Amino acid sequence: MLQVISTLTGRNATPILDRMVLDYISLLNNRVVDTLWIGIQKNISGCSESLKLFYSFSDADRARTLLSPIFYSYLHSAKFNPDEKAFENITRYVLTASERYKVSNCLKGRPASFIGDTIEVDMTSTFALRIDRSSPVFFRAGDDLTKKEHSEIMENLSNAIQEIDNVSITFGRLIRNYTRVIYTRKISGHSTASEQVDSEVGSIRLRNIQCSSYKPYQLEEDLLHESVHNFLATFELLNYPFIIYGGSNNKASARPVSPWSWRPIQALPFLHAAFVYFSLWNFNLLRLEKISMKDDRYSEVMSRLTHCASGFLVPGRLSECIRVLADVDVRVVQAIDWMQDIVREESICFVSKKSS
Repeated sequence: MLQVISTLTGRNATPILDRMVLDYISLLNNRVVDTLWIGIQKNISGCSESLKLFYSFSDADRARTLLSPIFYSYLHSAKFNPDEKAFENITRYVLTASERYKVSNCLKGRPASFIGDTIEVDMTSTFALRIDRSSPVFFRAGDDLTKKEHSEIMENLSNAIQEIDNVSITFGRLIRNYTRVIYTRKISGHSTASEQVDSEVGSIRLRNIQCSSYKPYQLEEDLLHESVHNFLATFELLNYPFIIYGGSNNKASARPVSPWSWRPIQALPFLHAAFVYFSLWNFNLLRLEKISMKDDRYSEVMSRLTHCASGFLVPGRLSECIRVLADVDVRVVQAIDWMQDIVREESICFVSKKSS
């Protein structure tokens, strides 16, 4: 957990930043083999052939498969709802991936739908176009993009990742490692929005990037914000869940109030929010170090810095707000206390320097 916090300062490329990606690939590799083996025992069509095909992939192609958010979503479904359709999705993906790799491995370079060298921007796949009524981004079918809007989306995302790199190589690396696909959608008449869902680890969703109202700093923060959720979701998969499910203190209806949005949210999003806003606070602190008070962005950065710090500066301990509502792993409780102490101490020093 110390490495997680250190990574989220944006100043240190900790061992965990790259190692978790390798550990994630290993974990999912085992899960694929186990899942398809179960399918074979159930005599589900295609499972045996898919397992042989999966074994035949090169290390690079197997990693591409395992790092796919779509493939993860199919494995996730098979784990919690192991019906025939779940296995069919997995076998179909392995088969179509095999065909895709035969073609793509003959080509060189990245297509125009990639930013930052490794992050795919998906606006047109079946998965990207589906409806998810619970989603602020996928809640209805998107509107058609003009060529100009398509170009603006790619340009805005490219500029955002470049600016993040300029501020912090560590944060740029975190985004590339843990957000492999960005799904975007245009929905006219609605504001901008972003989200990450744990059933699709490795992807994020963004709404209306083409709009001029989506300010550069907001897009930069949203990329980092949602990528930190992917980073934390990966940590939980590999290490331990933040909330001890089945604990006697867990209340399904519990809704602690977020000190950043002042809205009641579920327990796990509350815990994640502390890590997310700690990273955003550090991101804006790093931005501030690179500009002068005369810079046009100074007031914007100060406003964001103040907002991100505000939740940590409320009276009392943030960890106490959640411990009475859920059985939180003690290591997570300690981490939240550490982050709160860091922000409080740094804020005092910052105010002192500014007033002197």
